[in-house]
Amino acid sequence: MRKLEASQAGADSCGIRFAMPGERRSADTQRQLKKRCVVVMTLALLVLFAMPVFAQDQSTPGQEQPPTQEGAPQPEEKPTPSAAHKKAPKRPDVTTKFDFSAGFSHRTYYAPATGLEGAPGNLGMSGFYATLDYNRYRYLAYEGEISATRGNAGGFEGINGETHIYSMMVGARVNPLRHRKFTPFVHGLIGNGLYENVVPSLPAPFHGGTLLKDKMSYEGGAGLDLNLWEHWGIRVIEWDYSSANYYSNTMNYTNSMSRRISFGFVYRFGRRK
Repeated sequence: MRKLEASQAGADSCGIRFAMPGERRSADTQRQLKKRCVVVMTLALLVLFAMPVFAQDQSTPGQEQPPTQEGAPQPEEKPTPSAAHKKAPKRPDVTTKFDFSAGFSHRTYYAPATGLEGAPGNLGMSGFYATLDYNRYRYLAYEGEISATRGNAGGFEGINGETHIYSMMVGARVNPLRHRKFTPFVHGLIGNGLYENVVPSLPAPFHGGTLLKDKMSYEGGAGLDLNLWEHWGIRVIEWDYSSANYYSNTMNYTNSMSRRISFGFVYRFGRRK
């Protein structure tokens, strides 16, 4: 009797009710009840298998990357250049409207003989120069120059006198590399040259006096500027050849070129638009 009641309770839980003794059911009704029981049991099994998978998904919210195998090729990372390895920007080509330069100048002049102990030779003369350049373009400038040098020709009691050479010239200057920290240049000038020889007064029969000669002069040369700051720089060297035709050529004397070497400072001003 107890076994019969337990089997009846299990059947009722699946939705199947077995017929009691003396009770009959049709064959179609029994088949439907069996199908219903199979569906219920299948759903219960699916729920039991799905619960562990759902719990694992809840415990790992983020998907981890699979570990890489040893020896597997890694993607290459492009190195980022540090600030120490970055190249410093080049100094821009800054050209001002005007360049002014002045400084010391030494001229070598081949003077003819004048006086008792004078003889044609090499006369060293010291003085100054000054130039002003208008930078029409970055590589071309219009230039004006003045210079003055003096030297004692010597002789007995200074009878050969003291020689002065002045020049005022205009021309053009070319900067092949434009204006940079080191700025080489070449120039050509033409203008007026003045020769002056002052002889002191001596006892008779030697009388003092001043000799002046005014001639057209020309000059050509090259130099190098070192620009240290925005407006200031140094004229490292300037080497020029200029005419010295203040005396006529004779059998004993031929006019030679006068050499001049200079150095000084450079001041740059005025912004070009």
